[in-house]
Amino acid sequence: MQPLYQANLLSIKGLALVLFLITLPLQWISLAQLPGLDFKPAHLSLLCIWGAFLLLRNKLQHLKIVYSVSGGFILFYFVYICSFIIALAWSENLPNSFPVIVKMIVYFGTFILLAALIASCNDFLVAKVIFWGALIGVVIFEVFFVLAFALENKNLIIEYYRAISSGNLVQLRYGFYPKVFKYFDNSYGFGAEGLAYSVALINTLIGAFFLFAFSLKSTTKIFVQRDRNLQVAISHGLFWLCFLIVILSTSRSNLAVFIFGLMVYWYVNKKSFVSVKAMLAVISVLLTAVLIVALMPKENFATYQVILERFGGLADDSRWDMFSETIDMIQEKPILGHGVGTTIWSGHKYLRVHNLFLGSWLEGGLIALIIAIIFYITLLLIWLRFIFAAINSPNFWVLSIAPACVAALPVLPLFRCLISGGSGFFSLIEWACIAIFFGLLARNRIVSKQLSQQPNLTA
Repeated sequence: MQPLYQANLLSIKGLALVLFLITLPLQWISLAQLPGLDFKPAHLSLLCIWGAFLLLRNKLQHLKIVYSVSGGFILFYFVYICSFIIALAWSENLPNSFPVIVKMIVYFGTFILLAALIASCNDFLVAKVIFWGALIGVVIFEVFFVLAFALENKNLIIEYYRAISSGNLVQLRYGFYPKVFKYFDNSYGFGAEGLAYSVALINTLIGAFFLFAFSLKSTTKIFVQRDRNLQVAISHGLFWLCFLIVILSTSRSNLAVFIFGLMVYWYVNKKSFVSVKAMLAVISVLLTAVLIVALMPKENFATYQVILERFGGLADDSRWDMFSETIDMIQEKPILGHGVGTTIWSGHKYLRVHNLFLGSWLEGGLIALIIAIIFYITLLLIWLRFIFAAINSPNFWVLSIAPACVAALPVLPLFRCLISGGSGFFSLIEWACIAIFFGLLARNRIVSKQLSQQPNLTA
């Protein structure tokens, strides 16, 4: 039986992790505001993470293991932040620059502590944290949206059914999300700036449901082993509900990431995805289905217009204009950059370039670009090495958590940083994906070491 103080520490640690997950899809709500900074429920949960870490035993040991499995990613990103701090010296708009630096430091620090906390958790505690965090987070998110529709005397299910049957999902998204955010936070406006900000925000927070879906999938086996049939059923239901939320959001990047995540899951999990030929067969079926839908008459399947408009209009996407203007600005100051927090795209002056590398070059100069390329490649190589080990080394993974789902988590940050707003900097949700990935890698190393020492202890 555990000592009382250890049980209390486990409760505090588990509660902090659950609160963090719950608040990820609620990032449109502000509790207080300062110039350039919003204090949100997610930020309060960060304080819980920091507090739980301070109470953690063997803190330095877990930090060292997380740093070790990161393969240099933590070091390179730290240097990246330092390059941006140096760039403050020639940043013209310091009121916009300091919030960027503060957010980078806080999110990066929280990522390290979050990974260390996860590394200290046993499999069942991780499963419970993910289950309750995802369940409560999804329920609260849906409750807010039901209430927002109700305030206009509308029914959420009926309105979405009408939008799907008429092919007006995109219109529903652009017309209603700003209202949802404004109902619960008056700081959002209905003008062009409020619309653009709300669309960018929904693209970011929808990533939380990618995180929930694959995290839940990774822990289902643990509940099966413990005969927790209700949790297993709820986990499966939540997985498909998260997938449905991603689809209905009409966010191209998140839908593409989710599908690619599923492909990674199927490829790593040989029981579900036996070979590359099987993967190609599934892709062929999906493409055939999309083609059939696209060729159907409008009156029979109006939603196909959504698919064609969202994925067929890539050539006209505003990002190309944004990238072009960014490159023009970079040519003006290719070495030092224009300074931290630089805005871009003359058509919408409040938006920043949607690409990590261009954003780094524009704001931090050539050195920041080089460091960004290095830490991105480092993360990419660690992820690929994990996939290779999970497929080819049966004894590599010793946790009950499914490695195929763990392999899917880095897909979100690796892809979204190339096309997301805020100069491609990792959002809190993307940092959470990386933290869980590294945290479980560290936990796997800890348990592997313990298992390798067992024969010596019994000899």
